[in-house]
Amino acid sequence: MTIIFTKPSAQHLAKIVEQVPMEYPDFKKLDEDLVKFYQKMRLTPEMMAEREEYVQRLQCYLTLETALSHYLGENGVWIRSIVKYGSMATHCATRDSDLDICICASYSGAYQPSPAIILQAIYEDLQHNHHAKE
Repeated sequence: MTIIFTKPSAQHLAKIVEQVPMEYPDFKKLDEDLVKFYQKMRLTPEMMAEREEYVQRLQCYLTLETALSHYLGENGVWIRSIVKYGSMATHCATRDSDLDICICASYSGAYQPSPAIILQAIYEDLQHNHHAKE
């Protein structure tokens, strides 16, 4: 089952704002400070597009027919997808946020290989194959 996080609707956010007693100066100041912080720290559309492109490039790198996929396949591991989670998936990422990803794979064979085999294979491929670094 896939869980997709979406931004709250404007109506939902407006309802929350109405519930906060804005007549108190401290709440108004806090609200103003949070808006300023958000404006300063939020990702620009260009930054968001850059991170999305990185995820797509990583997806291609891990799923194309390469020495990496061949090696993993020989060990009964098949990369199925890459899924974002964390602040990028919940649309809460800031300029300082990292990019959390999960490499989803399946396996076949008599034994279940360690998930570390994927990271080890990526490391080896990046060390020895110039094309993988591009």
